[in-house]
Amino acid sequence: YNATLEGLFGRVLDVIEHDLEHLRPLMLLTEGYIFLGGADFLKSHSLTVCSVLNKVVGQVRPRGASYTMLVFEALLRRFPAEGGQ
Repeated sequence: YNATLEGLFGRVLDVIEHDLEHLRPLMLLTEGYIFLGGADFLKSHSLTVCSVLNKVVGQVRPRGASYTMLVFEALLRRFPAEGGQ
């Protein structure tokens, strides 16, 4: 994880807007960025993460929902105190 790779995350919305075919790798990538980048990552990309989750929640089948839940779980594990706010 580094700033160059973090900069690529902004392209996630472009991919998700096109279709949900790549949902699994995008959710796994988001989960990894949350764990590795932590607060610095969220300071830069919290709006992108929210937009992606808003786009996919309710739009995917149960298998896709399980990948989406990985992101929610990562957020709650990495930021447990903030999760209840």
